[in-house]
Amino acid sequence: MKSFIEKLMELYALDRKFNRCIEIYQQLSETLDQELGIEPDVETTRLFEKIMKERTAAKKTEVEKLDYFFFGRDQEYNELRMEFNAFRTGRKAQSLLITGEAGIGKTALVNRFIQEVDESKCLVLRTSCFQAEEGFYYKAWDELMNAVSKYYDHIGESIPSAIRKMIGYLFPSFISDEFEVQEYEFEKLDIIKNHVVERAVLDLVQRISDRIPMIIFVEDIHWMDRMSLALFKSLLMKNKNKSIFMVFTGRKGEYDPIEKIAAEGSQYGTLRRICLERFSFDETIAFAETYLEGVALKEGVKSQVFKETDGNPFFMVEILNHIRANRSFQGLTPKMQDVLKSRMNLLSDSAKK
Repeated sequence: MKSFIEKLMELYALDRKFNRCIEIYQQLSETLDQELGIEPDVETTRLFEKIMKERTAAKKTEVEKLDYFFFGRDQEYNELRMEFNAFRTGRKAQSLLITGEAGIGKTALVNRFIQEVDESKCLVLRTSCFQAEEGFYYKAWDELMNAVSKYYDHIGESIPSAIRKMIGYLFPSFISDEFEVQEYEFEKLDIIKNHVVERAVLDLVQRISDRIPMIIFVEDIHWMDRMSLALFKSLLMKNKNKSIFMVFTGRKGEYDPIEKIAAEGSQYGTLRRICLERFSFDETIAFAETYLEGVALKEGVKSQVFKETDGNPFFMVEILNHIRANRSFQGLTPKMQDVLKSRMNLLSDSAKK
């Protein structure tokens, strides 16, 4: 019988209010830990993992709808391809960290690159980080481990049940229903140090990449929890881009996760950064006229487009859609307001004032 918490989470998930599901689960986890020193039961955790997969799928669908128009970024795209070609041909390569402000085109750049990758010759894995999940350790790896499990099922190679249960200590969704794992089995695993489980995770991923080259795309690492970050850094150091090519995206700024992985990657030659900047005035106008299918803009309109968007591609698309529909500039669109709010959330309290 489902608990009240599970029913409430399901209702919010049906209404696509995924952040409320996260808040409820997080509050439950904190209360159980503080009051009883335990974690949520297996069924509640599995429901939460299922809802998070639904949210990731919903976000991917939305991104695909928004990224149909791609303009410019030739230099950055060629840099991405150059590193990947070096990786693909067995030469020394570096994984990439693509940084820039919200709406600058980081995901669009990666999507364009992935569209040209021959997925019959390499395995492409994707995961995203979310602000509401910063406090959940290893959360950025959930989708990856789910894909790892599916890959082993696809090639017909079984993972020893002991290994599955061990990894399930950190990733409950990695354990299939056939094991019928009870709560006490997880409690027994408390004696296992995290680094032992991490080693098992890295070994499984490495075994796949020994069979087929792997590309891992990680979006919005500025929201990544520190344990997930440490695991990615270990993977970089262990593999050194020999059979695993990684592409991270993150907001431009002084954010710890980005600066830590960038600094260490640069030090050891395993990762380098590509920074996307806003478009210039001329690039903004070329973007606008291309997007509007060759429509020539008046000089006054050109200046207004650049003033309203400041060369940010996301704002440009919103404004241009607004022009196309309303033939005027009448305030910020709701999506533009959301992006501005997300930028504000990244500022310190003093900066907000």
